[in-house]
Amino acid sequence: MKRLRHLVSERTSVRLPALLRIALGVIAVARGLEAYRILSPLALPTVVKIPYVTWMPAPTDLAILSIVIVWLTAGITFAIGYRTQISGTLLTFAMAAGLLIDQQGYSNHLYLLTILVGLLTLSRPGGAWSFDLRRMKEPVTSLLWPLVLMKVQISVVYFFAAFTKLHEEYLTGRVLAGQLGGLVVLPEQLRVPRILMVLAISSVVVEAFLAVYLWHPEKRFMAVGAGVLLHGVIPFVMQPFLQLTVFSSMMLSSYLLFIPRRAARRQVIAPDGIARLVRRLDVLQVMSVVRGESVSTERDGRSAVDWQAATAIADELPAMYLIAPFLRLPGIRTWGSRALRGHGVTGGPKPNH
Repeated sequence: MKRLRHLVSERTSVRLPALLRIALGVIAVARGLEAYRILSPLALPTVVKIPYVTWMPAPTDLAILSIVIVWLTAGITFAIGYRTQISGTLLTFAMAAGLLIDQQGYSNHLYLLTILVGLLTLSRPGGAWSFDLRRMKEPVTSLLWPLVLMKVQISVVYFFAAFTKLHEEYLTGRVLAGQLGGLVVLPEQLRVPRILMVLAISSVVVEAFLAVYLWHPEKRFMAVGAGVLLHGVIPFVMQPFLQLTVFSSMMLSSYLLFIPRRAARRQVIAPDGIARLVRRLDVLQVMSVVRGESVSTERDGRSAVDWQAATAIADELPAMYLIAPFLRLPGIRTWGSRALRGHGVTGGPKPNH
């Protein structure tokens, strides 16, 4: 019970929730525009209504338009951080209304987005990069437990996505064959049963891997890289493009939740230009940067130099988080090390005081 009380009361920096607020707010607005196209036909008298309960009134043009207007307005104000708690609550209820107005309006992606926005609103994410900041008289922090639940939700999505695909129809590639046909059409040579079976099995393995290893300190960079490849490809080779783009953006944005929280700041030594860039990208303020002749970093007694240091720094910069795993690939690692040597910025820590 004591641990539960500690978890409920524990607080964290508001910068990460604020980043997620902006990302999910923009994603919600994009999904709201698509929602009107999906929901508006439900008001036509020729469309059969499938309510969740018999006493629910049939969708009307006014009801659908009202939901979408609240949805879009709340999404914009949530993203910019204006009356964040109110706009987040309104956005959550508007998206829930879009889900519940008729069974034909249901979407797994929208269901997930509704949960994530609701949980993020509970964390109080309006304390940074927001209009609300002007009205705050003292520094604020965010509640940690909603962010933990968001991480659990992401893992649950990946686990059940993998689990529900464990049947012959999917693993043989037949389901995948019927879903292909997005903006990029795969060549006929890649649409043969054997290749489709490999792709289907690979997708299950990747989703199961992500469900576990996004939490793993040592394997997290591999999980992020696998997730970027998975969600970077899905919207272009499958349909519908916009809804899958919204889903992929939502999942990739949520990876920010898995950036490790550390008590000690990372010490970074870098030449002037690189030092300025790191300071600019360090929006979570997790690094202490000083100018030096080489690139190096240290924290908790573990140090790295040259390209290894560059990848360790990129791991904790939100703007680089999705790119960082690829910096470890052999070819890129070799090229990066040569580039640093070519600019004369290798050889260990040499700070300028």
